[in-house]
Amino acid sequence: SNADAVVALTGWWAEKIRPYTDLPLQVIGNPVDLDRFQPSTEPHSGPPILGWVGRSADPNKNIARLRDLIGALPEGRYSVHVADGNVRADAGELFGPLAGRLAFYGQIGYPEMPHFYQRIAASGGMLVSTSDDEAFPMAVLEAMACGCPVLVPDAWGSDEIVEHGVTGYVYRRQEGVAGMLRGLVAFEAPSAHRTASVASRAVVESRYSLRAVTDQYLALLSQPSRRLDTPAQRAAWTLRSLAFYLRPVPHSMTHYRPRRALEALDRAVRASKEGLVLQCRAELMRALSSFPPVFLQSWRAKFLVRALLLSRYD
Repeated sequence: SNADAVVALTGWWAEKIRPYTDLPLQVIGNPVDLDRFQPSTEPHSGPPILGWVGRSADPNKNIARLRDLIGALPEGRYSVHVADGNVRADAGELFGPLAGRLAFYGQIGYPEMPHFYQRIAASGGMLVSTSDDEAFPMAVLEAMACGCPVLVPDAWGSDEIVEHGVTGYVYRRQEGVAGMLRGLVAFEAPSAHRTASVASRAVVESRYSLRAVTDQYLALLSQPSRRLDTPAQRAAWTLRSLAFYLRPVPHSMTHYRPRRALEALDRAVRASKEGLVLQCRAELMRALSSFPPVFLQSWRAKFLVRALLLSRYD
């Protein structure tokens, strides 16, 4: 509450933090180990690889969007590789009949992750992110450091990290699979993929190397402290903080939460029809946490109770 400096990982997060402090905000990202994560010259044969890294048990990772994308892809166009940090994950449970169209790695050790990204890059493929919320997408940056173009949603300041059309493609979440497919097409040409591969590595070297991040922190800490030292400054900060908590919820937020809940409910219904009981339950819990009143309608309330009971006894 009375810091010498305030740092945010992205500009998006800086806007969220700004009302809480009178200090200037510096945007400094996390560094990437460029010695560990680097491009490889190993050749690759076969179709381009579409990679996904995450924890399927986390609703924010939105693995249902990946399932929709796999279903929309022409069979054989891409080789889909999924690395899942959820040790209990099962490909059949997560992807149903689509499980046969992907290579499911489960949890991969950190030392092996560079090879995972390098194979994707060498194949002419991309790393795909389906997350709705992230603090800072390290998997995206590590893939870029390996020369792997990325396909990311318009969330958590990803457009600050990924230069749209240059190092990858930023798709609009509301467009869903249609936007993702356009991103894949944009980098199918070998020349476009090579250009994006070189540009991805260059961005990480210039902005997210250990040296670049360290220099930014040293420059910030060398500035004179603006700590609130006087009683008057402390009183002013306290009043400003109290005023923040008395504000009404932003208009955009009131619309955003119901929309997220409705999207999660729709995914739950589809998962239920496909027999994916655990996936259905995860999406229902996501809807409940986003906006509980979405279940006020009788059919939604009945579906919620039935699906939760089924997942408990399945």
